[in-house]
Amino acid sequence: MPKQTEFSDDLLELKAALRKNLDAMGAIAARMVVLKQFREAVLPHLPPSAAMAALKAFEWSLEESLPIAADFASLPAYSDAFLEEAAATRMAILRQQAHPKL
Repeated sequence: MPKQTEFSDDLLELKAALRKNLDAMGAIAARMVVLKQFREAVLPHLPPSAAMAALKAFEWSLEESLPIAADFASLPAYSDAFLEEAAATRMAILRQQAHPKL
């Protein structure tokens, strides 16, 4: 019987760790949805000069975040998502600068 209890304890610990990770991923996903919606809602209201200022500030902030990104460099999913979101945001700002909605 001790082996079954030990196996059950290990399984419970694994389930708890998975739940914690799923909760963390859910929180991150919710934040990403809000940030994407914010980007889509705000950018159309920026005049071209403000869009360019936002792009410069964004580029600077990306440089500031590189040490954090380096911490996760061994995780391809992080690197892919980082680059994808940076490119999408950059392109959204550039589109706004090129074609402002009045």
